[in-house]
Amino acid sequence: MSRRNSLDRVVFLQPGAQKKFIIQTKENLSMSWEELGKLVHAHPRSLRDWAREKFHMSHESALLLEKESGISLTRKIEIKKWADHARRAGRIGGRSLVKKYGRVAENEQYREEKWRQWWEETGRQLPSSIHNEALPFNAPVRSEMLAEFVGVMLGDGGITKYQLAVTLHRYDDEPYRRFVKKLFLELFHLKASIFSHKRGLADSVVVSRIKIVEYAVKELELMVGNKVRQQVDIPQWIKSDRKLMIACVRGLVDTDGCVFTHKYIVNGKQYAYKKLCFTNHSRPLLLSVFDALSALGMNPRIARGEDVRLDIKKDINTYFQIIGTSNPKHLKRYKK
Repeated sequence: MSRRNSLDRVVFLQPGAQKKFIIQTKENLSMSWEELGKLVHAHPRSLRDWAREKFHMSHESALLLEKESGISLTRKIEIKKWADHARRAGRIGGRSLVKKYGRVAENEQYREEKWRQWWEETGRQLPSSIHNEALPFNAPVRSEMLAEFVGVMLGDGGITKYQLAVTLHRYDDEPYRRFVKKLFLELFHLKASIFSHKRGLADSVVVSRIKIVEYAVKELELMVGNKVRQQVDIPQWIKSDRKLMIACVRGLVDTDGCVFTHKYIVNGKQYAYKKLCFTNHSRPLLLSVFDALSALGMNPRIARGEDVRLDIKKDINTYFQIIGTSNPKHLKRYKK
């Protein structure tokens, strides 16, 4: 299959259909996320994001899952061609250039040379409304709220040179998205923006400011770039304080965790138990959550090298009594 075709996306027309298809194929093949990722040429994190319906899954991976599992793709799907997307993006970009400059430059090098000539002769001398000073923000003291924010960033957060962003499911996490936006406001006195991803069902809560990135790196001990590649961990200033550690674990599980019901039948009788799972590919982070739950009197276990799980009913109750949740989705599933 060509690289161009591998960029095509499958759009399941019924909400929840993509998640159901992926989970059923995973269970049918009895594979871990990592094993399934290798099978369909996708990163395990991408597979989990597809299962949470953050993004539309690739057509290539969907066909491989169908072939290997024997579970047919529903007919209620559409294929979004990458070529069509590229053409639309080109048209939008062209219209933007025409609107801004009156025409699309035929010779980009000539346009740049003329701009530089204008800048040296005229533009440099004009008064500017742009300040060279970085915009300010509130630098909060270390607190349980700040520790929970660190947990959120270590979970579904991301840091670039200029931005802090938390990416969540558009519908399932809509109430929690409001909570994260409120965290930015109360901690840093900054109003976050919401960026809606066109590919998939994800929205990002974003704050763009150089100084807050510097603060996150120097003071909060977070990292810019890929968290898995850097094998991030909970900062030591949080680990050394029980209350801060509880708040941080809450932020981690609220973003990278889930509450689910395990059902099974023994001797014709059906049983159902609530369980909790935290998934992450950073080994130090996984072990820190395991140690934190153990220190709080629970009995976690590590499954498949990527999950920390609570399987005992008493432990689930202890978790929600001591750690709790700020994500209404988790609380609803726990009480259901």
